[in-house]
Amino acid sequence: MMLLRTKQNRIANDFIRQRLSDGKESPEKYFLAGKVSLLTGRKSEGESFLKKAVEFQNAQGQIYIELADHYRNEGEFEKAVEILKECIVKKPDYPDAWIKLSTLYVDRLEMTTALETMQAGYQKFQNLPVFQSNLAWLLLENHQDTDKALEIAQAAYEKNPGSVAFADTLGWAYYYKGIYSQAVWVLSDAEKKDPDNGFVKYHLGMTYYQQGEIEKAVKYLKSASQAEESKFFSQELNDALSNLSNEKPIESEKNKIKLIDESILGPPEIEKTYDNLIMPQWKQ
Repeated sequence: MMLLRTKQNRIANDFIRQRLSDGKESPEKYFLAGKVSLLTGRKSEGESFLKKAVEFQNAQGQIYIELADHYRNEGEFEKAVEILKECIVKKPDYPDAWIKLSTLYVDRLEMTTALETMQAGYQKFQNLPVFQSNLAWLLLENHQDTDKALEIAQAAYEKNPGSVAFADTLGWAYYYKGIYSQAVWVLSDAEKKDPDNGFVKYHLGMTYYQQGEIEKAVKYLKSASQAEESKFFSQELNDALSNLSNEKPIESEKNKIKLIDESILGPPEIEKTYDNLIMPQWKQ
């Protein structure tokens, strides 16, 4: 791909065609030809090369991912799903296919199917932190088993505390359990690392609202509304901002507790007695 990066497309294309004519068949050869064709705007030809590449029994999982990405970019969702399911069958030890398939469903806001897909993948790859965190997030988004969501979100974060995505999921799990101070602690750290992350801003804003920190809540929720990720939470965010427009900043700890108790946005599984008491066991 170095030739393409230096804009020597003709030379790159000639090189690929020489490789294709040398008589030695391999999935890597067709994969490279497919990549070059797609990058130089020849989409039909690129798709054909990638389809040829996945016909080989020893084709790497990444080739399936590349073809699925092509279909997704062309708006051919069903074809993308089909090729990823084929990859899962032919490459059962390749975890990325499960992640990509679940992500496709999330992008289309098909959260139930995304959860079912991730649960199936988790059965095989439950020790991988990305599966732990992704499953936790999908459980929360589907309002299912918040106890398990918190448990596996903690496990993922424990393995990679530097991951903004893992921290965000853990903070959101704390939110759903009503452990707001811990949610703020984790989410604030994530926001420092990735200040443009819409999910983090939304989750932090919602948590501040539950704590009665109205000005902070409005600040982060309004910022989140401008983020690309807002399509995933636009309705909840707009409802929160509408309610917040009628709220006034709290003046005392007593009022803060009252606001939390009366809030219609609070999740059903509230464990207020734990707030301010639980510290992550892995945090020294």
